Amino acid sequence: MTSKPLMNMVNLDDFNVLTHRVIGCAMTVHNRLGCGFMERVYQNALALEFRKQGIEFAMECEKPIFYDQIESGSDEPILWSKTGF
Repeated sequence: MTSKPLMNMVNLDDFNVLTHRVIGCAMTVHNRLGCGFMERVYQNALALEFRKQGIEFAMECEKPIFYDQIESGSDEPILWSKTGF
């Protein structure tokens, strides 16, 4: 099974805007919580911040992984953008 590389399928301006928003959410969570908590605390806080900022996402859903444009397996990322990227 082959697929086009991710960056050929998306508008880079939209991708950069989303990237900036996601990093901003992560920084907000980090600044408010600080360090020292278990990963799940940050995951839940980031999910709350995504919702607050209107970023659509899914939690722990299986996604295919591609290597050299060929599907090489799958993984379950903690958070995944639903914007089509």
